[in-house]
Amino acid sequence: METVSKAIIKYVRISPRKARLVADMVRGMEVFTAVQILRNTNKKGARIVEKAILSAAANARNKESNLDVDNLIISKIFVDVGPTKVWKRFRAGTMGRVFRFRRHHAHLSVFLSKT
Repeated sequence: METVSKAIIKYVRISPRKARLVADMVRGMEVFTAVQILRNTNKKGARIVEKAILSAAANARNKESNLDVDNLIISKIFVDVGPTKVWKRFRAGTMGRVFRFRRHHAHLSVFLSKT
């Protein structure tokens, strides 16, 4: 399969594990079907993955004007680990200790190909 377009969203404020659950749901589907499923999914990562898929579809439309975007297939979609930032905020730990807040980030990549 030939890759038609791609979209990469970096530094998304969601843990990669949660985003991967949503990305695994739509891998290998057509764009139209994937977007419909994501709009009815009650997860935070669904909005982020949908945005990446629509961005890749828009990139394909700009690249080839006579391309039917709804029939493109999500050939590859993966979520990589971004930086984990330690905020200057604390929460109580066991035995009188203090733990800092760790905020996870993710990088999302979507590749579309023709059917």
